[in-house]
Amino acid sequence: MKLHCRIGVKNSQEPVMYNESHSKFNVLVEFRSQTVERGLDYGDDGQLQVLMEDQKPEIFNVACLDFAKPYIELKQLILAELANYHIPYEECEEKIADKLYNSAHRMLSKSKEFSLIVTIKQFFDYLVDPSDMHNNVPYMVPASTEAIMLLSRKRMEYETDDSEVENCTVCLEDIVNGLMVATLSCSHIFHDACISEWLKRSHYCPNCRFEMPTALNL
Repeated sequence: MKLHCRIGVKNSQEPVMYNESHSKFNVLVEFRSQTVERGLDYGDDGQLQVLMEDQKPEIFNVACLDFAKPYIELKQLILAELANYHIPYEECEEKIADKLYNSAHRMLSKSKEFSLIVTIKQFFDYLVDPSDMHNNVPYMVPASTEAIMLLSRKRMEYETDDSEVENCTVCLEDIVNGLMVATLSCSHIFHDACISEWLKRSHYCPNCRFEMPTALNL
């Protein structure tokens, strides 16, 4: 899964009716979320190419948030809104909430006439075999539950503070010291939660197409 989030700014916003219970730091925030499923395969040049793409309907909502509230209280309201969009990883929701909070306060220091648009796109990418595609539907076989449970797991420990930091190619984030990781038989390392979720959809390693056991061949 890959997640892209963009926070845009409109130079004006719809009038907000203020009373004693409303803050002049109220900001209209549009939340737009869309899931895109893509079937990928390696081309002759070894680069991944998109064989098919299925864009799900966009989920849309508008909220009026009071950015005069304490950070902790406001962040919980933002996280409650983000829960409607089924973002798989809690740390992604946290980053979006922080980014929205910082963007709003940066704009509030310049103007009170604006609104924000939070655009979230989640890409679920699957490695597919073109020869197995039928009626434009990719042939996707998840790894077996037992194979996922038997992955080698440990907490990440780097030898020195300046050791090269590993990167999880599922979420594209660094694997920091102390986090739980899982290693496939091909020796590629991922965040445990990331690769476990990936293998529920595809039995291929995201890096090298190493095939994990499936329920059919375990």
